[in-house]
Amino acid sequence: MKLKDYREVTLCFLSLDDKKDLLTMFSTMSEEALRWGLPPYNEEWFQRLESRFENIIPLIAIYEERKSVLQPSTNTLMREGGVLVI
Repeated sequence: MKLKDYREVTLCFLSLDDKKDLLTMFSTMSEEALRWGLPPYNEEWFQRLESRFENIIPLIAIYEERKSVLQPSTNTLMREGGVLVI
């Protein structure tokens, strides 16, 4: 998929194997970036996300080997746990 700024990202379904990469990504986010999300992004956050896999479309975007969570198709998770929207 090509973004508006012409970067190309790969969209994939989120899997349990992505857990470590996503938690690492969130731990390296700046305070400014976290301000716009709904932290904390930790083990508990991932477990809440995992428990909703059947109710959402859990997508991630991969750019330069870095993974980002995309907004799920429902806003349930957004109210309770937060997501990173790219």
